[in-house]
Amino acid sequence: MDARTITMPRPNRDELIGNRRASILCEIRRARAQLNPEALAAQATSPLPDKVEPRRISGGYRRRSLRVWRAHQEVKVKASREVASLM
Repeated sequence: MDARTITMPRPNRDELIGNRRASILCEIRRARAQLNPEALAAQATSPLPDKVEPRRISGGYRRRSLRVWRAHQEVKVKASREVASLM
């Protein structure tokens, strides 16, 4: 009572924890049973290739990076022209 808390004895603490764990496991199993067929169907109808093509990915990344870099350069040139026109 010194800490101003009232504690209640829990003789069935282990049983309650076991019930909670079993409930969580049931929920996981139910979700897996529902989602597994959906995931397999999505995999079967996916437009993605079965194998990863690193060269193709690298080429696409390189093209996009170059496009962004060029756009950035154009913005820098435009900004410097505007600053020069103000002087």
